[in-house]
Amino acid sequence: MYECFPAFAGNVHDMDYSIFILEQRNIFNVEHVYDAFVQYPHFSIEEAIRSDNVVIQALAMIDKRLGKRRLTHLKFDPDTHPLVTTFYRIRYEAEGLSLSHSLLN
Repeated sequence: MYECFPAFAGNVHDMDYSIFILEQRNIFNVEHVYDAFVQYPHFSIEEAIRSDNVVIQALAMIDKRLGKRRLTHLKFDPDTHPLVTTFYRIRYEAEGLSLSHSLLN
């Protein structure tokens, strides 16, 4: 299992590693998603955007507290989870903005 992510060998519990791999394939544990929905209202928009929880980051992309100006200035790392970038695209298009001007990689 550690062939794809050798940095995890000996540093991460096997269960955590398994959860990471599944999340990279867009497969989320129902409890993980439920916990994100329960916790999300307690986060500021800044905390939500910077969260380690992918579901919370994705929810932040469609949150009205994330204004249009800030939305257009967000930058993503190449390793940003696809769920986050998908929600970003949905919000970007819902705002009537052109993805050609997006900072999305």
